Amino acid sequence: MYPLASKLTVFKKFRKQLAEFFTRLVASSAELGILYSSDLHPTLQGWVVAMSSSQLRSLRHTATVIAMDLECALSDVAASVEQEVVTIARQREGEKKRAGKTKGKGRDKEFESKAEEVKEREKKLTEYLNDIFDG
Repeated sequence: MYPLASKLTVFKKFRKQLAEFFTRLVASSAELGILYSSDLHPTLQGWVVAMSSSQLRSLRHTATVIAMDLECALSDVAASVEQEVVTIARQREGEKKRAGKTKGKGRDKEFESKAEEVKEREKKLTEYLNDIFDG
């Protein structure tokens, strides 16, 4: 019995729940910073690669579905990080316009460090997405 392709009522929601699990896993780990600082993604990728080379077609198919779900979830996180980069850049420009040459120095450093942190996350996500397509 293969739950992703089964027509049985017991398995009707399985694929949707599987996709939701990986979407929530990636989104919540990104929010907590675990996605960027731990081995979560390499571990998941290792499992998916191992499943995709299985002799059983159902495991290979499941690996493909999981890989697509992970890619979609990572793309969603990357889009939100990209939006954060744009927002920080706007805030920075607004602060430069409002503040005088001496008043905005401390705040400018704050925006600089925040922008650097977000750029690092964006770089890491790009690396993860490239691993999915190139690996």
